[in-house]
Amino acid sequence: MNNTLEQHCSKLESHLKDMINNQGSILFELLAHHFGWNNQRSVEETDSPIPHFESLLCMHLSDVLGNDPEQSLHLAGAIELVANFIEIHNDVQNGGQASKSDSIWWSWGPAQAINAGDGLHALARTSILNHPDLTSDNILLAVKNLDRACLSLFEGQFSDINFRDQMEITEPDFINMLSGKAGSLSSCASYLATIPSKLGLTPATQASYGQIGHDLGVAIQIRRDLRSIWGHDNTGITRDNLMLRRKTLPLIYTLNNSDEPTKRAILTAYMSRVMDDDAGMHLIDLMTESGGKTYAESTAEKLYKSSVDQLKALNDQITPQHLDTLSELYEDFCHK
Repeated sequence: MNNTLEQHCSKLESHLKDMINNQGSILFELLAHHFGWNNQRSVEETDSPIPHFESLLCMHLSDVLGNDPEQSLHLAGAIELVANFIEIHNDVQNGGQASKSDSIWWSWGPAQAINAGDGLHALARTSILNHPDLTSDNILLAVKNLDRACLSLFEGQFSDINFRDQMEITEPDFINMLSGKAGSLSSCASYLATIPSKLGLTPATQASYGQIGHDLGVAIQIRRDLRSIWGHDNTGITRDNLMLRRKTLPLIYTLNNSDEPTKRAILTAYMSRVMDDDAGMHLIDLMTESGGKTYAESTAEKLYKSSVDQLKALNDQITPQHLDTLSELYEDFCHK
C-alpha cells in the first residue's frame, strides 16, 4: 500500500477511535475489541478491520476532487462504520463460519454482536450529522444516500441468501443481487466524496461518480469470488463458496450457457447433502471448461476499465498518480 493510502488509513483509524472514545458508550468495550484497540497483542500483531475498500475510495476520490482531506473524514468514517456493521452482522448470518477467534461473535456471542453492529450503524449516521462544515441540506443529502445504500445492500444480501436454495437464476437477476450486495456501499462512498466539493458538480455528475464506485465494488466482488474458487494466483483450490452453496458469476454463466449433461452434473452436486472434494473439483472443472471463469474475469475487467475511463472523462485534472493509487487500491482489495 502506497504512502497516500497508508496516510488515509492512519487518519481514518484515529478519527474513528476518537469518535467512539468520545461516546462513552457501554458498547465501547465490544467495539474497541472489534477494532483491535483493547486487546493484549502488540500493535504490529493487531489485525484491525480498518480500513475497508469503500472508505478508502471515498477519501481517495475526495483527494481527486481537491477537497480538504479533513472534510472527507466524517463521510469516510461513516462508510467505514457501516462496513464494519455489515461485517459483524455477516458473522451472525453465517453462523460464525468465517469468524476470527477474536471476533465479537466468538467472544460475546451472536446477541451482543448484533448489538455492536447496530451501534456502529447508529454511529455512522451520527458521523455525518456531526459534520462540522457541511450545510444542513448536504448533511441531509448524505444521510439519505447512506440510508438508501444500506437498504439496497440489505436487499442484495436477502437475494444472495435466497439464491443458495435456487438453481434457476438468470444472469440479470444475479447481477442485480451483486449490485446491491457489493455495489451499494462503494457507490455511496463515491457519491459522498462529491458532496464537499467546491467544483459545483451537477447532480448528474455526482450520480456518475456513484456509478464509478458501484462498478468498482461489483468488480472486486467478482474477483474475490474467482479467487475463493480457483485460489491464490490460480494455484491451489479453495471451495468456501461452493460448499456453502453460494452462487457466483462463473457458476451462473455455466448454468445458463451449457448443455444439459453439464447442468445436470451441477444440479446433482449442489443438491447433495455433502459436497465432497471430488464433487467440488468436478464443479470447478465444469466452470473452467464452459468458459465461466474466463467470462467472469472479462466482466470484472470491463467494469474496472469503464470506471477508470469514466473518472478520466469526468475530471480532466486527474493525474497519473491518482490513477496509480486507484489501481493499487483496487488490486489490494481484490486479494483481501
